[in-house]
Amino acid sequence: MFDLDVYFSKRMEIVNDIFSLGKIGKAALSIGVFDGVHIGHRKILSSMQGEAKCKGFKVDGCYLCVLTFKNHPRWLGKEELYPKLISPPYYKLEVFEKEYNIDKVIYTKFTPEFRDIEPERFLEILKSQIDELHIFVGYNFKFGKGAKGNTDFLIRNASKFGYVPHIADEVMYKGIRVSSTVIRSFIAQGDIEIANELLTRRFFLESKVIKGAGRGKAIGFPTANIRSRIQVYPPPGIYGTITEVDGKKYKSVTHVGSSPTFGGNPFDVETHIINFEGDLYNKRIRVYFDRFLGDSRFTHGIDEVREVIKHFVELWEKEDVKL
Repeated sequence: MFDLDVYFSKRMEIVNDIFSLGKIGKAALSIGVFDGVHIGHRKILSSMQGEAKCKGFKVDGCYLCVLTFKNHPRWLGKEELYPKLISPPYYKLEVFEKEYNIDKVIYTKFTPEFRDIEPERFLEILKSQIDELHIFVGYNFKFGKGAKGNTDFLIRNASKFGYVPHIADEVMYKGIRVSSTVIRSFIAQGDIEIANELLTRRFFLESKVIKGAGRGKAIGFPTANIRSRIQVYPPPGIYGTITEVDGKKYKSVTHVGSSPTFGGNPFDVETHIINFEGDLYNKRIRVYFDRFLGDSRFTHGIDEVREVIKHFVELWEKEDVKL
C-alpha cells in the first residue's frame, strides 16, 4: 500500500470531488496532474494571481483554486503503476499552500466516472459553483471523455459557458522542453542535477523507514532504509544526498539498488545520515538527491564496501552544500 493523504493543511481547504467546491463568487482555477511541480507548473500557478487579478480570498475575495489528482490518470485500470511519479501525490498540496497561498484544492481520485465526464458537462459543473471563473492550464491540456476537451475547446466555448481561459505556452529551459515526462527520464538516467534545475529544487524519495538487513551497521555506517512503490528511481549507485528528519536536514550518503556483494532488492534505498543518532524505524523521512558520487559495483567483499563508503562519506562531508 502507499499513502495518498499524508499532508495536513493548516489553512488551505481540501475537498474530494468537483461537486464539493461550494458556491463561490470569483475564482481562478488551475487544472492538472502537477507531478513534481516543475518550472512549467510554477509558471501557470504564478500567472493565476497576476492575470486574473486574484490574490486570494482573504486579500480580495477571489479564491485561488487548483483541481488535481491523488493518482496519475494513466494508472487507471493497471496493476503496475506507470508512469512512476516524480513526487508523492501529497507533495503538491504542500507546495500549493506554502508557496502559492492556494485557498481551495479539489484533490480527487481519477476514476472511470471522472474519466467519462463529457467536456461540456465538466464545464457546467464548475460554472454551477463559480460565478466568475478564470481557468488556467498548460498548452497541452486535455480533459473530458476521450480527451475530447483541449485548449482549443476551452477557447471556443468560453463565451458559451461564461469563463475566461488562460493558456500557458510551453516552457523551454536550456533548449529542453519542460515536462514531467522529460524530468522522469532525466532522473531514471541519473541526470539528477539537470532534473533538479527543472524542478527548481532537489528531487527526493520519501517513505517510512523500513527494517533493513543491518549491513550498514555491521560495517560502521548504519543506514535508514526506505522503499517507494510509486516514485521514479535514479539508477543504481551512490549519491550525495540531504535527508530530512522531523523537519531538520542532515548531509547523507545514499546507496540505491542491490549490489554483487550483498544482493538485495533493486528498489533498496539505504541512507547513511552523517552526524545523526537515533532510531528511525517506521518514521517518515525525505531523502533529497543532490548529485551522483560513484558506482556501487563492489566485487571484493565487505572490506572494500567499508572503504568505499568511508571515502564517499568523507568526500561528501567536506562539500560546501546548502541544506
